Amino acid sequence: MALAAAGGGWWLLRGREGDSGTRPSTSPAADAGSLPTGASRPGQPGAAAHGGHPLPAPVESLQASGAPRRAFGRVIDPSGAGVPGAQVACFRELARSKGVFEHGRETLPFETQTDDGGRFELVGLPAGEGLGVEVRHPDFAPAERTPFSVSDSQSTDLGDIALGAGLLLIGNVLAADGQKLAGATVTLSELGALAPEEGGPEPRTATTAADGEYRFDHLAPRQFTVEVEKDGFASRAATLALVFGAATGNTRQDFRLLPASEAIAGQVRDDHDRPVPGLALRLTQQDRNAHDYFIASATSDPQGHFRFDAVAVGLYQLETIGAAWFLPKALSVQGGDQTLDVRVQPARSVTGTLQGAAGPPRDFHVTIKPDAGSGARLLGETRPTLTVAGAEPPGQFVFKGLRPGTYRFEIQAAGYAVTTSGDVILGDESLTAELLIALDVGGTLEGRIAPASAGVAVELRAGDYDPAGPMESVLPTQPIHDLATATDGEGAFRLEHVPAGRYTLTARAPSTPPLHVRDVEVLEGGRHDLGQFELPRGGVIFGNVLGVDGAPSVGARVTALAPGQQEQAVTDAAGAFRLPSLPAGEYQLRATPPTMWEALRYEAQTQVTLQAGQETPVLLSFVERAVAPH
Repeated sequence: MALAAAGGGWWLLRGREGDSGTRPSTSPAADAGSLPTGASRPGQPGAAAHGGHPLPAPVESLQASGAPRRAFGRVIDPSGAGVPGAQVACFRELARSKGVFEHGRETLPFETQTDDGGRFELVGLPAGEGLGVEVRHPDFAPAERTPFSVSDSQSTDLGDIALGAGLLLIGNVLAADGQKLAGATVTLSELGALAPEEGGPEPRTATTAADGEYRFDHLAPRQFTVEVEKDGFASRAATLALVFGAATGNTRQDFRLLPASEAIAGQVRDDHDRPVPGLALRLTQQDRNAHDYFIASATSDPQGHFRFDAVAVGLYQLETIGAAWFLPKALSVQGGDQTLDVRVQPARSVTGTLQGAAGPPRDFHVTIKPDAGSGARLLGETRPTLTVAGAEPPGQFVFKGLRPGTYRFEIQAAGYAVTTSGDVILGDESLTAELLIALDVGGTLEGRIAPASAGVAVELRAGDYDPAGPMESVLPTQPIHDLATATDGEGAFRLEHVPAGRYTLTARAPSTPPLHVRDVEVLEGGRHDLGQFELPRGGVIFGNVLGVDGAPSVGARVTALAPGQQEQAVTDAAGAFRLPSLPAGEYQLRATPPTMWEALRYEAQTQVTLQAGQETPVLLSFVERAVAPH
């Protein structure tokens, strides 16, 4: 399969590159045991590979420069050679819990270019935050390394970032009668990416040849929008989720253009029969059989009139754009309609007032939660999170750009627990609603970690949090309401203003497995002392993954599975991996090839017994999957 639905499929190919994106150094341990034949430690020279193929030696690391908040690494091609002239840009991962959904990242002003050996260095990055880097080069598909963080005390080695040829998108542009159309302009844009002026990639363009063919090479497995335009024809577009599916690595998307011989026009008025000027409208048409669509926009003039030219014969959907007006339901129109009477309604709004024991706050965040089943929806550019600074009068906010329906509001304010309102119903007759929210103070949760150590991360998640869930290694669950802290020098921690409820508490320290404490109950206004917890001792599983030809498998995903436990890592340029800080026990170790096509054919797995305080070496080799008898 070469295409996947926009909501799923491709996340398998863009997961974490390892536990933290760093390459921990490995010191020989007395109880580590001997390496299996062909295995090597990540970051150390590779041993002879199975079948006589030598593993490539790891790259020569940049020497510590002493610069603060520094990350470095090397960009390599499929053969392991350094790639000079690659652009490396840094971004910050944005937490979904803060209501940011559109991009999930913020571009940072840190960019560099790889040197002749493919090495790069980024200095002065923000400390203690989830970061990522994106690498681009015209001869390869883009690649990412995420997540990682930096600190003032040490540099972060991002290791090797391997670039590949990527995917090829190819197709033909045809007329309705099957004639091949030359000279059509095809534009390719990354769906959901930042605008170029905000640091996002520039769209790519191509012109169809005499045979009507276009192509785009070196594409990463991401979502794209492809648009086709040609004079005299109605434009078409398609949204694609590219994955490594076909044996050739190619994906095809053909377009069939119809003559632009029609127009659609009319007037926009409100319920009082008054013209609505300056209203943006969108016209769309979906071809479910061809997986492409038509889309165009227009704006009403001072008398409310609008017009769409260059439209083909067919049935279309007309809708409003913006947060001020909306159509009660989508309007179906025919190509050629010239006298449409479009009636719109004004958007709804909610005025909220906050109250609390310490007085109404002036600075706070409001997150709106629409009940889609009730018809509630945010209009236009209305964002789900509203940041209020210096509210006047104190504690008051206004949320605009809403359709009729049922909503709830979540409030975050200093000195209070995260508080969620009751249902707010906006009816067809009510243009606005008023809401009073009494803020909760929440409870206090505290405890101690043994042995006493500063900087142990302590986080709260929902009571049903499953750390061994299949999605955790790719899309890890964020702490609920950003409830996270770190222990002090005596190993003590304290979380204040925790909403009443039941939680799972997780303590994470470097080089130890995470400790999960379930059914932690917090009461409104109460104080809960959890006492002292002892962090478990862990072990390390490391080794190499080899392909069916005995060569190192670069980019293979290695998963360690045990009851209530799942951890993943990705192999480096030497086919080496490292799974640190695992609890002692029995593990099933599985390796998955880097492409979906290979994953359907090959597999590698074994059982591993891990002892606390030990490093256990493993060698995995891909073999043909067993074919089930018919």
